[in-house]
Amino acid sequence: MSKQTLHQYCLHLAQEQVDNLNAIQAELKDALGSESKSTAGDKHETGRAMIQLEQERAGHQLRQAEELLLALQSINVLLPPADSVQLGSLAITSKGQFYISVGLGKVVLEGVQYFVVSPTAPVAAALIGKRLGDEAQFNGQALTVTSIE
Repeated sequence: MSKQTLHQYCLHLAQEQVDNLNAIQAELKDALGSESKSTAGDKHETGRAMIQLEQERAGHQLRQAEELLLALQSINVLLPPADSVQLGSLAITSKGQFYISVGLGKVVLEGVQYFVVSPTAPVAAALIGKRLGDEAQFNGQALTVTSIE
């Protein structure tokens, strides 16, 4: 499996997250509209306030998801592999495979487990700058870089 395939899958996951949050926003907008037609007094005001809080939370999550998608879109996976681990690298180590891009967490693709991590994640910070054969320390364990794609 290629890094390009993994990257495309991550883009798909990020876009799916944005789409889901957009759908939630639309549902909350509709709910707020129907809530405003009610005449139940205090109960009505509480319902509106709860919906507005949910809208704010969903809006915040949507902005984060859009930023994540933009960050992924800015990574050029067609560049040749670098000599050392950096943003956009797929670092294969003795303890796992780490795609240094955005914080999506564990992703399983074609039966293989990858950790899609932000460059600011502690494991990425330990790996960035390491070359083939170098060892990084993370959580008291040594990770040897066996391949960089």
